[in-house]
Amino acid sequence: MTSLSHSFRIDHFLSATLTAVAFALLALSGASLKAEPPELLPLKQQYEKLTFERVQTAYDAGLKTLNDRYLEAIDRTMASSRSKGDLEAVLALGGEKSLVLDKKPLPEIDGDTKPAVATLRKVYHEQLKTLEQQRDTNLKTILTPYLERLKALETSLTKADRVDQAKEVMVYRSGLASADVAVVPQTINGGEVINSLGMKFIPVKGTTVHFCIHETRRQDYAAFAADVSDVNAAWKTFSVERTAAGHEDDHPVVHVSWEDAVRFCEWLSKKEGKKYRLPTDKEWSYAVGCGNSEKWTKSATPESLNNKVAEYPWGKKYLPASAVRFGNVGDRSYISKYPNNPFLETYDDGFVSTAPVMKFDPNENGLYDMCGNVWEWVADYWNESKAEHVLRGGGWTSSSSTSLMSSHRIKMGEEAVQYYRSYGFRVVLEGP
Repeated sequence: MTSLSHSFRIDHFLSATLTAVAFALLALSGASLKAEPPELLPLKQQYEKLTFERVQTAYDAGLKTLNDRYLEAIDRTMASSRSKGDLEAVLALGGEKSLVLDKKPLPEIDGDTKPAVATLRKVYHEQLKTLEQQRDTNLKTILTPYLERLKALETSLTKADRVDQAKEVMVYRSGLASADVAVVPQTINGGEVINSLGMKFIPVKGTTVHFCIHETRRQDYAAFAADVSDVNAAWKTFSVERTAAGHEDDHPVVHVSWEDAVRFCEWLSKKEGKKYRLPTDKEWSYAVGCGNSEKWTKSATPESLNNKVAEYPWGKKYLPASAVRFGNVGDRSYISKYPNNPFLETYDDGFVSTAPVMKFDPNENGLYDMCGNVWEWVADYWNESKAEHVLRGGGWTSSSSTSLMSSHRIKMGEEAVQYYRSYGFRVVLEGP
């Protein structure tokens, strides 16, 4: 049996660690890194190396064993229940196994939890708690001498009259010291990064950044809006003809402008102590798979490259094979609610409006929803006039041969309506 994914592992870990630390790391944002002393970087790298080698590795091994044993216990209990003809228990245990195999966290036991599942899950949570407590103890052992070294650096910088840089170290050190537990490095095997919001980032060929594998979710944006007082509230409740869009936590947030998306990235950078931003138009092209086919000259702009490569995420033909489920677009389910709109007659994704992120298969780069669900803001302007911003990827209302093309872009000017039912965004991470 394989263990649960890193995302499941980190979900449990983040609740006890990264969330407590992240808000204290404000001085490490992309905007504030100008004052960061060069002496701090090797200290951070050594700390991350130690926590990975002495804490993360042990925790990974322990969790893998726990998950493997849990799956085996489910199988044994299912076999016993099947032999007794207990259909209810078999179905409940099958659902529990699906949660594990689908890499989803196991919820707490409540009144709806079937007895056969509750017995197993109780033991699992108890063993997981013990594993996490040992991990936290190991982290704190490493943190104490690290804080002492940070304090020594802060003192030496102050004596050298490098006060601004000393303040950077002080804020960083204070944030770590005030947290309940130490922070573990976010980079894991294979170059994946998972932040305190549970957003997973992976490297993409042709770029120097890590892409979030999914579009920014409503739950991600809600954390931003809860922490920043003047966020435009247009995203909170949005519906089209009494049909909600972007309305559940795991759906992509909609009705956000380019400026909203940029502010989210700036906030997340401060929160995490890393540089998050919107992808460039070129990065987005490589992520979707048409970057190598486009002509990236020095004078190239989104306008000049628009629709120049006639490719789709599923191939070169406009109409995909009926078995292909590439994403959430304007299709037969969509037209059932909006009968007067154009739609893709040969396709049915099962969603009237937005769909949960990662509901469909990822592309060759491991990224989800690069076609459909929501249009995604990118960093570039439409052309050198810098009057209009750019979106890529199509949305849940898109259906035409042009709008679903991988090389297609749309432009949106400052004076136009930027808050739209299918406008969202995806985040990239620099130099994790």
